[in-house]
Amino acid sequence: MACRLLKDLDPRLRCRRIRRLGLRHDSFDRARPRVSHLAEHRLGVSLAPVLLLSLPGAQWLVLRRYVPKAWKWVIWSTAGWLVALPPTFIGPAILPSDASSLQIAATWAISGMAMAAIIAAFTGYAMSRILQSTVANLDAGTLRAPG
Repeated sequence: MACRLLKDLDPRLRCRRIRRLGLRHDSFDRARPRVSHLAEHRLGVSLAPVLLLSLPGAQWLVLRRYVPKAWKWVIWSTAGWLVALPPTFIGPAILPSDASSLQIAATWAISGMAMAAIIAAFTGYAMSRILQSTVANLDAGTLRAPG
């Protein structure tokens, strides 16, 4: 990635910038430990559920004190992340290899905003449904207000 961001610079400036970062020209490829792509994919796939459930799970720990059936939040939030993450990486993946730094930055920004909009829509809808059922239960007297 650093090579792509620095490729638009004059070669002499690029060399100075790379040296200032404390890297040699060929150290970009050597900085990564040699691990097979299969091992990387296995590790990524095996840790993906942990990462995917960590944020909704932590939020559930707080929500469960205030909202009955807060476990629904984990389902909605996880579904939202499953839908929101692919667009984040699809845009940058289809960029041509000769894309400028501006195109790369703009694509990542647009992809990030798309992800944020999708997750906001999912979690906003989920929270409105959860709160509607909570308010209905409070009004009916079948639920006691927290605190």
